[in-house]
Formats: sequence, structure tokens, C-alpha cells
Amino acid sequence: MFSLYILRGLRGHGLVCVEPDGNLTLSPAGEKRVRALDGRVRFFRELLEDAGVEPAQALLDAISFSWEMSEASFEAFRALKQS
Repeated sequence: MFSLYILRGLRGHGLVCVEPDGNLTLSPAGEKRVRALDGRVRFFRELLEDAGVEPAQALLDAISFSWEMSEASFEAFRALKQS
């Protein structure tokens, strides 16, 4: 039941498409979102590993940060790292 709720949400946001044969594919918007999240995860994982966090924990924390953080806060972190 929970998976149907998630699927409806993803479809409602235009992130996935259900093909006629029932397979799921990412929409162009879904692919864009995945690329953005992947970039965030890589950014935070690298930042945490540079700070001495063990790689496995850095990845878990980076995934959490990536989902929870607003775009404005992420851009502020990125600007801070570049300065």
C-alpha cells in the first residue's frame, strides 16, 4: 500500500512514467532530479570525508543532508566551500 502512495506522488510530480507494459521509467524531470541529488550527495560526501568522517558514515550522512536541505542552504554551503 505504501509503495502505491509513493508511486502516485512520483507520478503526480512528473518524476516517473508508467509504460504501457507496466514498467516504470524516469521522466526527463525525474532524471534531472536524480542528477541534482547525485551531485549533492557527492558534494557532502567529499566534504565529510575531508573533515575526517569514515567513508561509509559520510555517505549515509550525505544522503540524509541531500534530501533534507533546501536548495538555498545547499547553494550557501557550495559557495562557502568555493571561497
